[in-house]
Amino acid sequence: MTPAKRRPPYGARLAALLVVAGLGLGLVLIQGYKPRLGLDLKGGIAIVLRAEGQPTGEAMDKAVEIIRSRVDGLGIGEPEITRQGNDLIQVQIPGVQDPERAESVVGRTAQLSFRPVVGVATDTVIPQDATDTSAASRPPVTPPNEDDPAATVRFPLKQSPDTVLILGPVALMGDQVTRADATLAAGSEVVTLEFTGEGQAAFKKITGELACNPQGDPKRQLAIVLDGVIESAPQMGTEVQCNQGISQGAQITTGSAQEARDLALVLRYGSLPVALTVEAREQVSPTVGGDALKAGLVAGGIGLALVMIYAVLYYRGLGLVVIGGLAIFGTLNYVVVSLLGESVGMAITLSGIAGLIVSIGITADSYIVYFERIKDEARSGKSMRLAVERGFKGAYRTIIAADTVSLMAAGLLWLLTVGGVKGFAFFLGIATIMDLIMAWFFTQNVVALLADSRLFGGGFLSLESAVADSDDAGGDA
Repeated sequence: MTPAKRRPPYGARLAALLVVAGLGLGLVLIQGYKPRLGLDLKGGIAIVLRAEGQPTGEAMDKAVEIIRSRVDGLGIGEPEITRQGNDLIQVQIPGVQDPERAESVVGRTAQLSFRPVVGVATDTVIPQDATDTSAASRPPVTPPNEDDPAATVRFPLKQSPDTVLILGPVALMGDQVTRADATLAAGSEVVTLEFTGEGQAAFKKITGELACNPQGDPKRQLAIVLDGVIESAPQMGTEVQCNQGISQGAQITTGSAQEARDLALVLRYGSLPVALTVEAREQVSPTVGGDALKAGLVAGGIGLALVMIYAVLYYRGLGLVVIGGLAIFGTLNYVVVSLLGESVGMAITLSGIAGLIVSIGITADSYIVYFERIKDEARSGKSMRLAVERGFKGAYRTIIAADTVSLMAAGLLWLLTVGGVKGFAFFLGIATIMDLIMAWFFTQNVVALLADSRLFGGGFLSLESAVADSDDAGGDA
């Protein structure tokens, strides 16, 4: 006598999925989270940059790569950064919450440099065309286009524009920085730096010279300059020795985590192989993309309705499972897209929506594979419960194989492409993973629980009638 085989926890699995979907949807609705739309759907800012002189194609490609890394560091999803002609680069930033901050990081494209502070400007000059009396409190500054690396210049502090520092010749350039990371050290927000061999030698030399000045003296500061603005001017710590300097990297203490992240971005991606100026800046209207989205959603809705009607007519009661499954599938995808938009700024564009729509076809194929397996098992004389259980084992192997191919394709597209195609690949991959979850936690469990219900007991909705109709169709053929 053998013990009865224990039945899998179909109800518990289904309940777990429903609870997760319900809690996720509740969180999104209560918090007011919504999918963050891309530039073609929601609008954003578009910046056109022009390269000075006669840049090479290689230099322009490198500039595009650096700018893309800089925008990615802002946490903005799917930026569009493309070359236009020989000397233009277009930067489109979708769904940006703080356009001024984005432009300050992206739009300043001059080369980054490190200069010693030689003094604080105290003289004031009232411009002849000044209309604001506060201009008298602002010392004159060196125009960015007159910045000479070998000369003494006067630039304002980014955090306090009325404070102008007098800076000596450039000690080292930003392209000699190999790494810059914002981190927390000893309870303070800091930016850690690493340099090339030549850069480290130059950094050790200049920091050793600055350390010879008294503590608190402005001449003990090293200014980090980008496009005629001093991003930061850290002072040498007491541990830095005169004429010895800093020989292993460096740490710059900042006032806040946001300041540390922004400074790290500038240090990491500040230097460009070409000098760029902002040619144009504009807000982009989402009208055209919105109209296309409406048309696409209407067409997708009609197609989805036709699929559901066909599923009910062909698979009878199992067609209702398809309808319920697609509803939960859509809910989970909505929750994931909304949370990604809120947490990491991932924006969805028309191409991303296309990836989600394609994934609906992948999910429908998974239902068809399983249902056809059930019909095959039922035709062989097995009971409905056994047909459901054995059918899923074979079907899930096929589903895993098919979804693995889709994931590999999405992964390759993600790695080898940029822009819209990258968004298509990302959301297709997310939805494909969701299909595997749905098959395991929803489809097999719902069908197994319904196997003993009246839904399979007879009538139009019964699986037996669907199998019989299939057999009749095969015989007539």
